[in-house]
Amino acid sequence: MAIKRIGIISKPRKAEIREIVPELVEWLRERDIEVSIDKETGSILESSEKCLTRNELPGKVDLLVVLGGDGTLLAAARTLYRHDVPIFAVNLGDLGFLTVITRDELYPALEGVLSGDYRSERRVQIEGELVRADEVLSTFRALNDVVLNNRVRGVLDAAVSALRLGSHDRATRLKAARELADDPRAAALPIVARALKRETDPEIKGLLQIVAASVHLHAGSKAERLAAIRTLARSGNTKTDAAIDIDGGIGTLKYYARLGGTLADARFLIDDKPVRLAKAEDYQAIHLLAPRRGVAVHINAFNFPSWGLWEKAAVSLLAGVPAIEDGRRRVIGVLHV
Repeated sequence: MAIKRIGIISKPRKAEIREIVPELVEWLRERDIEVSIDKETGSILESSEKCLTRNELPGKVDLLVVLGGDGTLLAAARTLYRHDVPIFAVNLGDLGFLTVITRDELYPALEGVLSGDYRSERRVQIEGELVRADEVLSTFRALNDVVLNNRVRGVLDAAVSALRLGSHDRATRLKAARELADDPRAAALPIVARALKRETDPEIKGLLQIVAASVHLHAGSKAERLAAIRTLARSGNTKTDAAIDIDGGIGTLKYYARLGGTLADARFLIDDKPVRLAKAEDYQAIHLLAPRRGVAVHINAFNFPSWGLWEKAAVSLLAGVPAIEDGRRRVIGVLHV
């Protein structure tokens, strides 16, 4: 498909957009590409570019360049619903699992696209409806997947947690706090807040503080999210690290899960290239990689309790080697396949 018209959508709050977009527009026009910019991006540029709404762009472009992160990409994908327009997504410094092209790769990669040297991936778009008593309350569109949240179950689980956290038995309270730490739920937040006021055990209180911080980090107001980051920082994270630690762990697991899928039932791997063992070219060997017997012991970075754990454990698990994970304060478990 010949690409003659390109649209640009960005995350305007990114400081570098003022620098990147004018350069990109000039670069494209030098190659006789018709360029359209969304109004959100145009509002921060000093030039008087003709801008379109995001809903107008899909019918007027052959390719959509998205500058930002995964959130900007998902917003652009919703805009392109029912339009067969490919997305060229560029990550501008944030953690991204869908936006994989870096700023340094922008022009070489785009040059390849314009010359036809590229590979596209098709993704599923889903249209959903929220229906209650045969009445459609809202409709929405999503890329790849939709998450269903059962609020009723969350409330019931929170009630059970309340009973356990109010117990006189320390073991019962500790078990409830650990369960909530493993699966923080917004419905349990008021119960956690009340339990924090009366809890005196330092271990249980620390777990409950992490639960409250985790919920506020994802669902709270700006002030609550900042307070949540500070709470997580006291557990070893810096402000920046805490904000990406969980997402980093998830992304690592996704990557190694895909890698594991390519191994199938293989019990060993062979290096691609042979290694010369002497001056004679025909005296060579190929490395044969096989799991070693024993156990892997990992001492994790204290500032990444999630990401640091999985980037080490995932490699060992793929190799079939059990791993003992030692966190900042205590050994947190033995992982095995």
